[in-house]
Amino acid sequence: MLNINLVPEVKKEQARVKKVNLSVTTFAFVVGGVLLTAVLILGSLLGFRSTRISSVDKSIKKIEDELVAYKELEDSVLTLENGLADIKQIVTGGRDWTIFYGDIEKAMPADTQFSSFKVSGNTVTADVNGKDVKSIDRFIKSFSDFKNSGGNNVYANVVVNGYTTKDNGEVSFQVVFDVVGDTK
Repeated sequence: MLNINLVPEVKKEQARVKKVNLSVTTFAFVVGGVLLTAVLILGSLLGFRSTRISSVDKSIKKIEDELVAYKELEDSVLTLENGLADIKQIVTGGRDWTIFYGDIEKAMPADTQFSSFKVSGNTVTADVNGKDVKSIDRFIKSFSDFKNSGGNNVYANVVVNGYTTKDNGEVSFQVVFDVVGDTK
């Protein structure tokens, strides 16, 4: 049998191109619609986020403004807490000054005496007068080797910061030392 082609090849090609164009155009519209929808959703989320951040910032500012009135109260409470902590330390323990000064007196060589004495935490700074230059050595050895009733060193890091001598041989020197542990 013989095939007779009623539609010429050119018409077939035009129909195929028309079909492809329709498919591509439809696909482009669908992709464009999806992208437009995505852009609109992201834009609205960004706008919502900006609005929410602005709202939260306003709330924070309002609360900060309200808290300004309580700043003085907070300072008073902190002062009271510090005072109560100091009272608690005094009540529960701390340094027993009578024992502390008794230990200082026992450790002090006979030919030296304090002219000034300052305690800051566990560090003592003092000006000392002595009979002669050897008094400095006796002071350092006496304080470095002094032990309590338990056999533990009471003083550490005994350092002489300088000295001056007088015409009669007497010496003045500055000393810094640490009290080991808390004396109770």
